[in-house]
Amino acid sequence: GGVANTGGVGTQTAAAGFGNDGGGYSAITIEYDGTSWATGVNRPFVAGGSMNFGTQTAAVSATGYNPGSGVGGNLVDCAEYDGTSWTVGTNFPTNTSAAMGAGTQTAGVVWGGYAPGVVTTTTTYDGTTWSPSGGLNEARFSGTGGGSQTAAITGGGGSPGGVTVNTEIFNGSTWTEVGNLGTKAGYQAKGFSMVAAATLGFISIGGTNSPPGFVATGELWNVPDAIKTFTAS
Repeated sequence: GGVANTGGVGTQTAAAGFGNDGGGYSAITIEYDGTSWATGVNRPFVAGGSMNFGTQTAAVSATGYNPGSGVGGNLVDCAEYDGTSWTVGTNFPTNTSAAMGAGTQTAGVVWGGYAPGVVTTTTTYDGTTWSPSGGLNEARFSGTGGGSQTAAITGGGGSPGGVTVNTEIFNGSTWTEVGNLGTKAGYQAKGFSMVAAATLGFISIGGTNSPPGFVATGELWNVPDAIKTFTAS
């Protein structure tokens, strides 16, 4: 099976969302300027549950779920958006849906999802080519996360054992487990600031935990201050 939902990129004043499963799977593009919403040019492929990263004017949207397409409904499609038009990109290596992503159009990273079955797979993107990287410690789909290709974070999501609290950070090659979420959640909204691996700031908002259902919890995670020892000479 696969999961379909809407994913987006950008900032509070320049955001975009691509595809959905509301009333049927679609290729819709929606943009937000901080005040109003506008419809953009449709994405080249129809799906929900796609993985998206980048900005409103330099975004990547790839994979996703569309019953009857791909393998078990999971897709490999990839497209890039410049704020005005779409260009078909290099297919993702594996038919996948409900994966998570972060970074820019020329330096992205994608992890987890259904392929089919929940996976730990991590893949980087340079604007042209997808390359394998170090896997997650816990397989997951439809969690939250963000950051850059060399300083990413993921928290929560569905796992083979159910909704998880597990949180991990990525340094460009390896995932490391860190402090867990206080509440199990998947499909969360998020906010983050990731300048470098040592300056992570991340907010997980809401989501679903089945059972008991939807949650309204907001949580903030940041890296504890490092302790350094100096030797006088």
